[in-house]
Amino acid sequence: YENDELLVSDNWINNAKIIMENTQRKGAQFIQAHSPGGNPLSHDKQIADELLRATIRSIDVCGILGIPNIVVHAGMIKGAGKEESFLKNKLFFEKLFPAMERNNVNVLCENSTRKNMGDIYFTNSGSEIKEFVRYVDHPLFHACWDTGHGNCEGNQYDDILAIGDDLFAVHINDNSGRGDEHIIPYLGTVNMDEIMNAL
Repeated sequence: YENDELLVSDNWINNAKIIMENTQRKGAQFIQAHSPGGNPLSHDKQIADELLRATIRSIDVCGILGIPNIVVHAGMIKGAGKEESFLKNKLFFEKLFPAMERNNVNVLCENSTRKNMGDIYFTNSGSEIKEFVRYVDHPLFHACWDTGHGNCEGNQYDDILAIGDDLFAVHINDNSGRGDEHIIPYLGTVNMDEIMNAL
């Protein structure tokens, strides 16, 4: 990033405050954010450290902007099973706890799909997300459900019900079920009635 980029510059706090002032003046409100993308469990320590710093910064920005929820993707390790993945990801999310607590911001883990992850273990179902949320065990750690990812996996009704009251946000998008296409709702095969009834 360039040094003068809005939220990565040395002046990021004042920049965020200016955004908040403009937002309030317009009568708008932010409800959800997404942290920078990347793999927090990367074997490249520099990449992992930079992503951790950027993620903490994004939580601090949420605190300034009054955003209650931020989605943070879990990491991935090729060849790791569920147990190792849960443990390594919990250790990553624990590094976010101080920022979550000082800003009173919920961090949300999002479902994925085998269409994106292949044979790399990831929380793709509602029951797996619920299990992981309980494993991390923090009052500000919950879940986000992505309907496009869910459509690639199958029955979203049961998945959403499995998450229950840990579902704090949704990403509404559509696809053909063959890939994570992120198209407008009703242009793909996502059953929006199923989603609405589950919610």
